[in-house]
Order: sequence, then structure tokens, then C-alpha cells
Amino acid sequence: MDDYLLISEQEKEIQNLSEIDEVLNNSKNCEILKAYGEKNEKGYLICDKQISLLEAQIRKQIIEKYVGVKYCSPKSEGFTQTQWDEATRFDYERSMSPDYLEKKLLEFYQGTPKFICIFRSGMTAISATFYTMTSVFRRRIDKKIMSYVTYFETKTLIDGFVTSCHFDNYYINSVNNLYSSIKNDDMDMLFLELMDVSLKEEPVNLNRLRDALVNRKIKKCLIVLIDSTLVDELVDRKEFMNCIPDYIIVIFMKSCVKLKQFGFEFFNMGCVELYSNSKTSFVDIKRCFNAFRAVTGTAIDYSNECIMLSSTFTHNAIEQYSNRVRKNTNKIFQIMNKCHRSDIKQIYYQKNAPFMLVELIQDNKDYYIEFINKVSNYMDEKNKEFIYGTSFGFRHTRMEIIEHGNSSHIIRISPGSFWTDSLNELVTYLKGDL
Repeated sequence: MDDYLLISEQEKEIQNLSEIDEVLNNSKNCEILKAYGEKNEKGYLICDKQISLLEAQIRKQIIEKYVGVKYCSPKSEGFTQTQWDEATRFDYERSMSPDYLEKKLLEFYQGTPKFICIFRSGMTAISATFYTMTSVFRRRIDKKIMSYVTYFETKTLIDGFVTSCHFDNYYINSVNNLYSSIKNDDMDMLFLELMDVSLKEEPVNLNRLRDALVNRKIKKCLIVLIDSTLVDELVDRKEFMNCIPDYIIVIFMKSCVKLKQFGFEFFNMGCVELYSNSKTSFVDIKRCFNAFRAVTGTAIDYSNECIMLSSTFTHNAIEQYSNRVRKNTNKIFQIMNKCHRSDIKQIYYQKNAPFMLVELIQDNKDYYIEFINKVSNYMDEKNKEFIYGTSFGFRHTRMEIIEHGNSSHIIRISPGSFWTDSLNELVTYLKGDL
């Protein structure tokens, strides 16, 4: 990348951090931001590592400002009072419901969902939905599930659920088969991911999915569970629910640590949104979700709720952050798709994905480890940052080896939310421009 473009990317990131800092209204950060905006003798903004330090400081200050909970004995006066609740609030911790956050989300969706329920993680949200919905509708379903999933943790969860509850599960192996199965096959529950995490299949087309549901040959109760985690900001719920028959219940589920927290990864969180065109009240089903959460202790902590209630996390700000991540990923794919190292066999990418996958010419673990070590050594020689591991929030550049059993491997690259010096050097290596 040209030097002036790299500098521009760094300036954009500093501007993005400045906007967060304006919400915090912290004069000390303003001084730091000005210092980080200075350029060195080569014309580069003072480096990516210092920007990372600033990110860490802003993350800390968000926690300090918005988490005002005081954990005291119930016998003490003024316990658990925060700026979010003038009344005293104390309860057995696992029974505390994140009511304020759920109300905030309902207001954003303008009441379109029948209800929203927050959990401690995305996997917990999926588990709660499986067990609660099958329990509530146990007299109306024949225990047949069809699944279109590729994420290994979700597959493991589904396999465990169908085994323990004696359901029949049928995996759908392609996105085209998904649409035809919905139209023609008998099922009680459908679970699908909008984006294939292997990036080998096209993302699910919401218009085709809705048409398939509307034109089902079998007109009976159907529960549709949709994991929207990686593309959630791009889903228009109101448009999707248009014309959906009232005997179909649609539940969107997502992990909120991925793209909902600016990559700061404050805490894990999952969200369930239930939609239906039926006039039926869903209050009792909401109570069942709340009961599951209380009994299993899978609500988020009140301190975490305070963070997400802060004025920092607006829908527009989250959407802008997610778009930056997707734009950056698309940029690195376009570069590498034209030219890459000879030991790279194939690159996988889908529009709007926050990461890409790289397959090497030899599929064995030692070869992949050697490749990563070469990358690491090269980055060390160039005095650039290289971090091996998973990027849950996609803010920073990460690389990791994904194992599928003992026989298949692939490298996942998460470029991050802005183009750093280190990412620029990494792309140079992956292109083979040495």
C-alpha cells in the first residue's frame, strides 16, 4: 500500500477513537490523541502499537465510567445503586434479568420483535432457544429438525441436543438444497446460519429464504432459528417478516461479542429475538426463556448491562465499525486474489465476511505450523506486530490455524478494522513481494 494511503488509514482510526472519546469527554485522552496524531520523520503517524495502547485505555475508561455497581451485603444501605436505576436493586445474581438492555433493543427495533432475551453467550442463547421452544411446543411437533450449519461448536451443540431429546436431525449440505428442503420437506424446526463460516457456499439470500418459507407445501407450525451473527447489521427484520405465514415463528440469534462491541471484547453475550405475524401473545414463552436463564445462571452480569446501556454503543456506531471491518477484509482479499505466495493453494472469501481463509498446498499440521513460523519470523525481522490467535471482535489483525479433525487444516486471517503498518507488511509477505 502507498505510504499516503497507510497514513490516511491511521488518521481514520484516530478519528474513530476520537469520536468514542467525545462520548467519554475525557480531556486526558484528547491530549493523547493529539500526540498520537503527530508524524515521525518518515511521515508515518506514531505507530500502530501506540494506537493499540490508546484503544486499551479507552476500553478501560468505558468500564470505569459506566460500571458503577457497588457489590455489598444485602444488609448494607445503598447497595447496587447505579446511575441506571434510582431504586435499590438487589437480587440473587443469577436471577437478575437485563431488563433495561432488552428494553433499549426493543425500542431500537421499534417493537417489531415479540420479545428480546439476553444471555451470557451466543451458544447459551442457542441452547436456551432449542430447549425452551421444543418444550413449549412439544404437543405440536414431531421432533424433526433440519440444520444448515458449518460452525463446529454449533454442530456439536445440535448433535448433543438431538441425542438427549431424541430428535431426528438432518443436515442440509448446500445453500440451494436449503431452499428446496424448506419448500418441500416436512420439518418441525429449521436451524440455519446466514453465512457459511467455511466460506465455500454463498451466504443465505434472505429474499429466497423468505420465498421458500412463504411457499411451503406443508402448512403447519414451523420454528425457524437463524444465526445472524456475522451479518446481523445487514438484516432488515421488518422486510424479511413481510408475508411470512402466522404459523411460522422466526427467531434471530447472535453472538454480541463479535461485532457489537467495537472489537473491545468487554464480555461475552448472546441475543434472542422472536418474531411472528400471529396475533397470539408470546408473554408465556418469554417467561419460559427468563426461567431457563434464571435456573441455569446464564444472564449477563449487571455491570456488563451497564456497559451496553452506555451512549457509546449506538446502532449507527456499531454499524459503521462493522462496515469498516468488512471493507478492510474485502480490500486484502482483492489484493491477494490477484497475487499470492506459491505455497498458498486457495483463498476463500464471501462478501460481507469479517475474515478470509487461506488453504496451503500441503494439508498437514506441521506444514501449516511451519508457514505460521515463517510469517512470525518475517514480521519480527521487520519489527512489526504479529498476533497468532482468534479475533473475536475483529478490531486487530489475527492469524490462526483452524483444525477440522486430524486431517484438514486452514488458516483464518482477520485483517482488523483499519490498515496498520503491520497489516501492510503482512500483506507484502503473503503476496510474495520479497
